[in-house]
Amino acid sequence: MAVVKITPEKLTHNTALTLKDATAMDASDGIYVEYTGKDHNIVLLLEGTAADTVTVKMGNGLQGVADATVSLTANKPAALVLESGKFKLVSGDYKGYVHLTGAATTKVRAFELPA
Repeated sequence: MAVVKITPEKLTHNTALTLKDATAMDASDGIYVEYTGKDHNIVLLLEGTAADTVTVKMGNGLQGVADATVSLTANKPAALVLESGKFKLVSGDYKGYVHLTGAATTKVRAFELPA
């Protein structure tokens, strides 16, 4: 299937951001979220029309030792902040990304909070 990549939208103080549509995961390949900015300030918003388990794949750096899972309730968004050292890919084709997998009914948004 097709690899899906998203870049976090940057929020600024005192300014409203009109949200883009959430991006659906590919059922086979999941989704890659860019973590090349201020990765400690990135918030993921996960939402699905059905209950799902999203897997955050472990990174390939020293701290990447295990996947993490997030259980989603149908039609209830969940916010997630990741410790990038555990999940960020530091080498390979998707260097600078975090890889999530789940059902095609799950959509993802990413935001970078202001400093």
